[in-house]
Amino acid sequence: MSTLLLEKGLDGAFEGGTKGNREVRTLARAQTLAALERLDPTHKRRVMQFLVEASLVQNAPGEEPVISLIGADLSGVDLTYSGPGDAQPYASVPVLDLSSADLTYTDLSGANLGIGLLGARLVGADLRGANLSGAALNDANLSGANLRDATGRASRLAEGRHHARRPEV
Repeated sequence: MSTLLLEKGLDGAFEGGTKGNREVRTLARAQTLAALERLDPTHKRRVMQFLVEASLVQNAPGEEPVISLIGADLSGVDLTYSGPGDAQPYASVPVLDLSSADLTYTDLSGANLGIGLLGARLVGADLRGANLSGAALNDANLSGANLRDATGRASRLAEGRHHARRPEV
């Protein structure tokens, strides 16, 4: 991935600031999906932290994400903030935010998703047994998502609607 970022322009350093051409994006997506499929949840979290901090998976208005997570295997991943001794996050601590990300058909079964998912696309996502406590699902599209055994107030809100529109805490 570092070669794609630094030498092939995935970071926007080449081609007038656009983040990678189609071939580079396709290669990055293939490598990302393959890695996520074979990693345990702890290492999936690290990959996701990198992708979010590098702004590679969020949708910018009118643009596709650099790396699409459609159909990714994020089962069991814990994407909430976790500090030593359950300390509360400080303003300077980066918290994962997948707002506006396209997580269509993504496997998030058993995941802990106490993160920002504002406007995220979770169409057909597998959220069986996911913990949605603390998830911000405003304007998230959950059409066809499997919420069986999902927990948290956000899961109850999402079960009755195709789009979640209220903030959750």
